[in-house]
Amino acid sequence: MLYDPERRWLDRALCRTVHPDKFFAPNGSQLGRKPADVTQSIWDDAKAICRRCPVLEECRRDTKGEEYGVWGGVDEYERHRARERLAKGSWKRWPEGTPQGVGWPDIRHGRSRGVTARGENRRHRGQRWPAQRQ
Repeated sequence: MLYDPERRWLDRALCRTVHPDKFFAPNGSQLGRKPADVTQSIWDDAKAICRRCPVLEECRRDTKGEEYGVWGGVDEYERHRARERLAKGSWKRWPEGTPQGVGWPDIRHGRSRGVTARGENRRHRGQRWPAQRQ
């Protein structure tokens, strides 16, 4: 299964027998900043529970969007950092086989390899692609 929005695995999770305070910061959210030592200690204990959990992979898969607490052995600061890295740079990596010198605006507008944004070939100005002829 790719995603279980109903979280049917939750009945088999070890965390269901532990008080929820073990999985959340005692002083509220830590988003965007490194957690205090006390909070990190609490989260490390929660992660130890997660490591023994039979549904760790399902939990990790289905709770990536959670903002607060420890889910799937990952705390809120780690998830925040992962989202931050994704937003800042993963889209900048070019797929294999991208021609040298072709940048994001060129690909976005279809200008790689001589094609302009209007769908014309630069080498044959004025001629349309065969699919566009009437």
